[in-house]
Amino acid sequence: MFYTIMLSTLVLFACLSARIEFEEDISGLLPSIRENRVEKLAFSELKVKDKIHLQFTAARDSVTSPERLSAACDEFVSLLLEKDSTRILIENIFFRIDRPVLQDAISYLYENVPIFLTEDQYTLLDSLMQPEILDRQMGENYALLTSPAGRAYREMIFRDPAGMRNIFMPGSSGKEFGGKFAMCDNHIFSSDTTVVLAFLAPKFRSLDSKSASKLINMLDKEIAAYTELHPEMDIFFHGAPVQSVSNSRRIKQDIFFTVSISLVIIFVFLLICFRDKRTLFYLTAPVIYGVLFSLSVIYLIKGSMSLLVLGIGAIVMGVAFSYCLHMICHYKYLTDPEKIIEDQTIPLFIALLTTLGAFGGLLLTESEILHDFGLFASLGLLGTFVFALLFLPQMFNVRDNKRSEKAFRILEKANSYPLYKQKWLIGLILGISIVCIIVSGKVEFDSNLRNLAYDNQQVTRSKQLAASKRIQNADARYFATIAGDLDSTILLTQGLITGLDTLQRAGIINGYTSSLMLFIPEAEQRERIARWNSYWSEEKKDIVRQRIAESGKRYHFSENTFTPFSRILDREYRPNSLYEAKVLPGEIMSNLIEYTDGHYVMFTPVQMDKNNIWAVADRLRGAGISFIVLDPMYYANDMVKMIHNDFNTLLMISSLFILIVLLISYRSVILTVLVFLPMGLSWYIVLGLMAFFGLEFNLLNIIISTFIFGIGVDYSIYMMDGLLEGTRGIKRDLLVYHKTAIFFSAIILITVIMSLFFAVHPAIRSIGIVTFIGMSATILITYVVQPFFYHVLITNRIAKGKRPILEKWVRHRYIVNG
Repeated sequence: MFYTIMLSTLVLFACLSARIEFEEDISGLLPSIRENRVEKLAFSELKVKDKIHLQFTAARDSVTSPERLSAACDEFVSLLLEKDSTRILIENIFFRIDRPVLQDAISYLYENVPIFLTEDQYTLLDSLMQPEILDRQMGENYALLTSPAGRAYREMIFRDPAGMRNIFMPGSSGKEFGGKFAMCDNHIFSSDTTVVLAFLAPKFRSLDSKSASKLINMLDKEIAAYTELHPEMDIFFHGAPVQSVSNSRRIKQDIFFTVSISLVIIFVFLLICFRDKRTLFYLTAPVIYGVLFSLSVIYLIKGSMSLLVLGIGAIVMGVAFSYCLHMICHYKYLTDPEKIIEDQTIPLFIALLTTLGAFGGLLLTESEILHDFGLFASLGLLGTFVFALLFLPQMFNVRDNKRSEKAFRILEKANSYPLYKQKWLIGLILGISIVCIIVSGKVEFDSNLRNLAYDNQQVTRSKQLAASKRIQNADARYFATIAGDLDSTILLTQGLITGLDTLQRAGIINGYTSSLMLFIPEAEQRERIARWNSYWSEEKKDIVRQRIAESGKRYHFSENTFTPFSRILDREYRPNSLYEAKVLPGEIMSNLIEYTDGHYVMFTPVQMDKNNIWAVADRLRGAGISFIVLDPMYYANDMVKMIHNDFNTLLMISSLFILIVLLISYRSVILTVLVFLPMGLSWYIVLGLMAFFGLEFNLLNIIISTFIFGIGVDYSIYMMDGLLEGTRGIKRDLLVYHKTAIFFSAIILITVIMSLFFAVHPAIRSIGIVTFIGMSATILITYVVQPFFYHVLITNRIAKGKRPILEKWVRHRYIVNG
C-alpha cells in the first residue's frame, strides 16, 4: 500500500510536470503590465522594436567592394527565406529598395509636390528657376540621359527638368540621408559604405523565446555555412529576439554546469562520510518528489513558469536537502524509523511553517518570476516535507545501516568544540554585527535590468559594429508618439522633434532621425497647397516654361519633352496621406509608423548613450512633451524600484509571521528571540558587508534574502531543539545529531552557492556572493551566538541552582517537568 501510493503519486506528478512550459526571458522579472496604454505599447507586438538587425561586412584583413557586399546580402537573404519557405519564423526581410518601389515613391512625390515643400524651401525653388541654374541643371540632365543608366532617369527628368528633387534630397546627389546611412546599388549601407544592412521582422514577438530560439539557431547555422564558403565575409546580427535567446542559452548552460559541479562534489563527499550508496537515494528522492509535486501544481494552476526560477530554485532546494539530511543523520545514529519520526516531526514541521512564511511573501508580488519563485519554493518544500516524513522512514534499512565511523568521529569532535565559549569570537561577531547594522542602510539597489542581461560574443560584436557606424558610438533608442488619429500623432511628433532639437544642441543626445518630412497634418497640407497656388501665378508659369524650353533646346530637347512638368504646375492638388496611400511597402512603413489597437504610433530613433535614456526622458517630460519609450527596460526601472520598496514590506510581513509561529511553538519570548536571532542578525550582516564592499542588490539577489531567512530559521530551530532536550537531560545526544545534520546541510549549500561563482550569466552569478555572505553569517551565528545566549540565560543559571530567566515569563514544557 505504501509503495503503491508513493509510486502512483510520483508518476502522476512526473506526467503533469513534463507538460509544463518554460519561459526563458528575464523580462518576466517585471510586474504584470497594468491597464496603462503607454506601458502596454512598450511590451506589445510593435514590429519596430522586435526587428533583427543583420550586418554584412568584409572579414578582417579583407577588402570588399559595396557591390560585393550587396551581392552577399542578396544571396544570404535568399538562402534564409528559402529555409523558412512556409514563413513560420520570418514575416519579411527589408534589405533593398527595388526600382519599382523607388519609381512609385518618386511618382507620389511629384504628384503631391506642394505637400512636401516647406515655406523656407521656396527660396531654393526661386533659385532653381533662374536661367543660369536651369542651364547647368539641363546639362546634368543631358549627361544622365546619355549615360548607360539613362533609361532609369527618363521619367524623373521629364517631370523635373529644373531639379526640384535636389530640394528634397540634399547632399551627395541625394544618396545620403540622415548622416548615418547611404544608398548604393538599391541597398542600405552605413555612411562609409563598408557595411550593408538588412532588417528581419520575425513572425513572433521577441518574448516568444521558443520561436526565437528556432530562428536564431537557423541564423547561426546559415551564417556558419555561408561564411565557410565565403571566408572574406562577416555576418553579424542583434536585436530583441536575439537578446532573449542569448539569455536563455546562457542560463541553461550555467544551470547545467553549476548544478553538475556541485552535485558531483556533494555526492563524493556524502559517499565518503556515509559509505552507503543508498544515502544518495535517500537524499535525492524526497527533493525530486518535491520538485515534481511543485511543477505539477504550477502546471495545473498556470501551465508555465520562468526557466530562471529553476536556476534560483537550485539554491532553494538546499533547504529541502536540509530536511532530508536531518532524517538521514537521525537514521545513521538511531536506525529506528519510529524514533526518527518522533524526534523529527515537531522541529521539521516548525521549520516548514517558518520557511513557507519566508517564501510565501513572494506570492504577493506582481513580478511573474518572483511569484513563480515563491510558488515553486513553497510547493517544493511542502512536497519534500511530506516525502521525508511519511515515505523516507519506511525505506530505511534497519538491518544494514552503514556510515564512516572515522568521518563521523571527526565531525562530532569538531561540532563539540565550544565555539560559544570563545569570548574573542563572540566579541568579533557582535562588533561586526553592530557595524553592519549601522551601515546597512547604505547598501545600493541596482534597478537597471540591463545589468542582469547577457550578450554573447557575437551579439556584442554586432552591437559594437552598429555603434561604430553611428554618431560618436551612440546607442539608438526608439521614442514614439501615440494618438487615436494620424494628424494628432504627427502633431505630437512635431513637439517631440522640437524637444530633441533642444537636447541635441545641448549635447545631451547625439542625434535623431525624423520622418516628419513624409507625414504632414492635413491642415498644414492645405496651407502648403495654398502657398503653392499663390506662388505659381499664370505669369510665372509661362516664364518658367519658356526658360526650360530655351535651356532644353541648347541640349537638343524638343518642346514637348517636358510636358509632364507643365502638368505638375497646372494640377489641382488636395491633401493626401502617405500612410494611407500605401506607396511604401509594409517592411519600410513599419519602421516609420504603425497602426495598432485603434491607435497610430509614430517612431523616432534617437542616438544617445543607453544610460542617458532616463535623463533624456525626464527632460522631455519636463518640457511638457508627450511620448513613449519603446523599451520595456525603461519602464522596468520604476517598476523594479516599486518591487524593491514592496519587498521591504514583504520581509517585514514574513518576519512577523515567523515570529508568531515561533512564539506559538515555544510559548516563550526569550526562546523565540533566540531562534529568530540567526536569521535577523545574518540579514543585517549581509546588508552591512554589501555596503562595505560596494556590492549592490538587484532584483535577483534580493530574492535570496528569503532563502537566508528560511535556512537561518531551520538551523536555529534544530539547534534550539537540541539545546532544550539537552537541558532536560532526556535526549542529551539530540544536539549532536542536529549539529551533524546542520553541518552536512551547510556543506551542501555552500558547495551549491560557490558553484554559482563559475556562472557566466550575470543574473546567476550575482546570486552567489550575496548567498555566500548570508549563509556564512547564518552558520556562524547559529553555532556561536545562539548557544552563547542560551547558556547565559538558561544553562548557566540552572547549573548555579537558579531558575532560568525564561521562567519569569512562562514555565516551558521543554525544561520544567510536571
